[in-house]
Amino acid sequence: MIDIPNDFDSLVRLFTELGVPTSNIAFYNHPSFMRAEADNASVLELYAAFVRMRPRDADYDTHVKETVPIVTRKLAEEIQSDGQLGACVDVAQMLNKILEELGIWSYSVQGSLTIMDPSLPNPTCFWMFDEKPVPGHVWVVAPPFDIIDVTLKAQPYGRHEADLLPLVLTSEGGKRIRPSSEEFFEPSLLAAAYRAVGGPRDTIHERTNPGMMSAINFFPSWQLEEGTTRLRYATGGISLSDAPDLPAIKNRTWNGRYASAVLDDIIRPALDAILTKRS
Repeated sequence: MIDIPNDFDSLVRLFTELGVPTSNIAFYNHPSFMRAEADNASVLELYAAFVRMRPRDADYDTHVKETVPIVTRKLAEEIQSDGQLGACVDVAQMLNKILEELGIWSYSVQGSLTIMDPSLPNPTCFWMFDEKPVPGHVWVVAPPFDIIDVTLKAQPYGRHEADLLPLVLTSEGGKRIRPSSEEFFEPSLLAAAYRAVGGPRDTIHERTNPGMMSAINFFPSWQLEEGTTRLRYATGGISLSDAPDLPAIKNRTWNGRYASAVLDDIIRPALDAILTKRS
């Protein structure tokens, strides 16, 4: 857990004290930042806070609002075509690096996702604390967008959830929520945690995982409505790739392409075609 300053100037001073220059995008790759992160993994939350609080002008926001929908649609189409499911961690980290190549500041959020719809007898939950090999869900934040989710539809659903969901979800916010322990824990793990620590059931995560609380308290969680479907994105932590740049990401291929080739072969041509037409 780390104390995140509430104002931008204090945050910049903190980075200066750590010997971390903040002028360049992806400065979490700077050696001084990496040394600080090795001592305290929560330092990554400071980078995400910087991304949220850094001043933005109208031209930058226009660039983001024009670019992100094109990038995410092409990326989501490629993911759907490839057919890999449940790859939210790798896709989010790839998207972070793609956006950095395009001059857009971003970070990833790891947390829980709850999907509710009248046609579902009970909610579909991606709990952050689960016995699955890769629990929870990961999405991207690139201000002014508070949620960018390109794998929402590409999950191993057991019912008809995919039919209820958009190919890409991009939102500048929604209804802010305060997640409860029921959203973070798979029920049997929640019961075990309750037996271990007791106390109010809806705040068990505050006692079992106090290191989460700086992220939960600073970074927003959201409830969104997509038609009849309600989505609850519960923030639990911050994530970014350890790779120094996009070409270094080679843990997956998409239709035979590594991440850098997805940008060069699929996304850049689409950006060039659409943005040239608009101009």
